[in-house]
Amino acid sequence: LGGMPEGGAAQFTFFGGEPLMNFPLVRRVVAYGEAEAEHLRKRIRWAVTTNGTVLTDDVVDFLADHRFTVTVSLDGPADVHDAQRPFLGGRGSYAAILPGLRRLLSRAAVPARVTLTRKCLEARRIVDHLLALGFSEVGVGPVHSGDPEYDLDEVDSLRMLDEFKGLTRVFLDHAAQHRRYGFSNIVN
Repeated sequence: LGGMPEGGAAQFTFFGGEPLMNFPLVRRVVAYGEAEAEHLRKRIRWAVTTNGTVLTDDVVDFLADHRFTVTVSLDGPADVHDAQRPFLGGRGSYAAILPGLRRLLSRAAVPARVTLTRKCLEARRIVDHLLALGFSEVGVGPVHSGDPEYDLDEVDSLRMLDEFKGLTRVFLDHAAQHRRYGFSNIVN
């Protein structure tokens, strides 16, 4: 913050793993950052990418109170998401995410981040589902894991591209009717 011009702004993003698993540390970093920003007459913005599994009332209130930009990694309807992101032991995580997610979506515009694997390339079904849940927009990208069980091959990539073409048509149809369709890959 010190090297920025007066009135400048910085953004700090919590990302990787599940940053909200250590929520006390997030609170301390935000308190420290905001105190330093005030002292230096700078602005600081906060962002977090979360899997949504620990969105308690306290966490949601804190994120809203500190005007966090929140992105949720959610890979689609329960059957898709649970296959890709089970809890340790194999139990699906989708149902556990919904209560906190609903609280979060009621407080702010929240985008979703989707990772496609070769096990499910139904981007249109996934985007429609997440928009129906109340996400402001949905960004979709392929996994890059180095594991051929998940990574897309050439045929999968062409299928994903066809799904994206279909989503582009839906986006354009909505735009022609002055309606928004939050497929952020097109906007970006």
